[in-house]
Amino acid sequence: MFMEDVITKLAIRPATVLAVLTDDWTTRFLVSISENVALNKPLSTRQGDHMVRVVRRLRDAGVMRQLGFSDATTDAFIESPRYKIAPYPSSDIPKEVRYLGNNILGFRCKWIKDLVAEFRDLGERGSATPWRLSNYVTYNRQQRLWLVPVTDDTYYAIIKIIREHAFDVDDAVIDYLYLCDQSKQKPSVFAHYAEGNQFVAIVRDNPIIDAWLEHVMFCEVA
Repeated sequence: MFMEDVITKLAIRPATVLAVLTDDWTTRFLVSISENVALNKPLSTRQGDHMVRVVRRLRDAGVMRQLGFSDATTDAFIESPRYKIAPYPSSDIPKEVRYLGNNILGFRCKWIKDLVAEFRDLGERGSATPWRLSNYVTYNRQQRLWLVPVTDDTYYAIIKIIREHAFDVDDAVIDYLYLCDQSKQKPSVFAHYAEGNQFVAIVRDNPIIDAWLEHVMFCEVA
């Protein structure tokens, strides 16, 4: 009795299984890991631990016997589950967001299917302008970061993601998002500050001015 065999059998989701596993999270979990098993991808140790808890619930309800697994076999599996492909160690990834400069927020979190869909949806917001097409959402695999540009079209959706998924934010993110909120629906600003003899430009969703300031005037992007 291997973990992968149990998952494959449960993935069919017979009525007897659904009668016990009634919560949506567990149903989505089974669908997700069954897709990994079908592609011969390894599970994480945390996924394996959760599957053991699922099997224990099904054993207590008598469902494992109905699926063809004896009590002795199921108990041995719960005590020491076996895998066809060794699981990889789970790592704790903090759920946090940080401001990276140049109107980019970096989101770090586990790969959660529904949350990933929300990040990708951000890239589809707004009209197909050069600004949007040059400021799409990307994933940095090395740093495990979602790089999310903040624009008029994505601002409120970003706030919603941070709140609903309880992302940790620092003062820099709070200050930046407050500035974004205060500048919405306002024109770009170009001003001279006598103290320090500096020009400061606040550019809103304009890639031409952005590029001119950065590459022609060699301005520093904050």
